[in-house]
Amino acid sequence: DEGGEGGGGEFAKYMIPDADLLKWKGYVFDIVTPGSKRCSCFTKSYSKYIRGTGSLLSTNFYGPDGKCLLDTSDPWSVQDLAAMKRLQLRYFTEREVSNLMGFPQRFTFPEGTTFPESRVAYRMLGNSLSVPVVTTLLSYLFRE
Repeated sequence: DEGGEGGGGEFAKYMIPDADLLKWKGYVFDIVTPGSKRCSCFTKSYSKYIRGTGSLLSTNFYGPDGKCLLDTSDPWSVQDLAAMKRLQLRYFTEREVSNLMGFPQRFTFPEGTTFPESRVAYRMLGNSLSVPVVTTLLSYLFRE
């Protein structure tokens, strides 16, 4: 399961750059964790822009005591680069987004279309519909 992994290894390329953490200071991030039950929709501009294009995954949001690693009593804590880096914020991988969209596991992206070399896969996913949701809606619509 990719969502449960930390920020290293194969996920290093998906980490949010320090420049973006400093620029946005966490105010526009929709941060979710591997245990979250919701996320923002993913647009075709996911990974190109941060604001309003989809959720970011934090693989280190809670400390061992179960509390958020950001000081939630201090709204200025999101301006601290070290504090934001502790969250290990990263983009969802193309596979994770396609899983959320209901694509089958056998679905793969053509070579050269994935991040960071290309954003084509994100653009394709951002213009798609969730297959399970559409299936349910069509079933409801055409019920007798």
